[in-house]
Amino acid sequence: MLAAAKRRGHETTRHYVHADCAYVRTVNYGHGREQCLEALRLFGRADITSVPGPGAADWYDDKLAQVALLRDWMPDTLVQETRDGEFVRLPRPAGYPFISKTAFGSGSANVRLIRNEAEARAEIDAVSGPGLQVKGGIQQGYLYWQELIPGNTRDIRVVVAGRRLYGLVRHCRDDVPFASGSGRTEVITDLSDPQVLSAFMMADEIAEKIDAPWSCYDIVFDSDRPYCLEVSTSWTEISYTDCTVFDRASLEPTGETGGSWPEFVIDELERLTA
Repeated sequence: MLAAAKRRGHETTRHYVHADCAYVRTVNYGHGREQCLEALRLFGRADITSVPGPGAADWYDDKLAQVALLRDWMPDTLVQETRDGEFVRLPRPAGYPFISKTAFGSGSANVRLIRNEAEARAEIDAVSGPGLQVKGGIQQGYLYWQELIPGNTRDIRVVVAGRRLYGLVRHCRDDVPFASGSGRTEVITDLSDPQVLSAFMMADEIAEKIDAPWSCYDIVFDSDRPYCLEVSTSWTEISYTDCTVFDRASLEPTGETGGSWPEFVIDELERLTA
């Protein structure tokens, strides 16, 4: 990243007080997660342009906050919180199986398939009592239940990097219908697959409407209808090295690959500060 900036003739610093603009590499767990979110908020208060923008701190790695943000594009999603340690009314899923999620986490680590009433009841008891032990902490005081799209075998992860789009097709695991973290991926090199094209168009639409020009989206399909499951501002860059990059406006290939992402960051910072 610093090398890309220097190639463009920019001076670089790791101290924000001397910065005109900044890139924040967001992470999912531990103290680093809170540090990167606080950095985004700090840049917003200091009127320092950042990629991603300071607004991302309100919803990054927070699936509860994303429900309101993405409601128009999501499958049916139920969020209920406890009051004084109890649910005012018991959550009732529309049907089984369905997906249960913790507010934070990545790679499907805190995503569960609820197959029947007994499993649902166990989750209710756990989160309204001592809490549900999950990766990176405890889920307590809320439930996030989401419709399972039937027969879905993959998702399409679309990266919006300023004026560019690129992504992966990620296939589900054998034991559960979760694609994130499966390691079974294909780089997207063209838009001939109608679902891939539709996913790219949806990601572009959402990014525009929620003002998130540096973001990525997990999109699944029920027949021909796309649904967005969640949004993030970080991805494992090495997995996208060979992806073909497309122009957001024309959807034509730019001649670049995802491995040039540091240049994309500098392009976006230059655009925002022009």
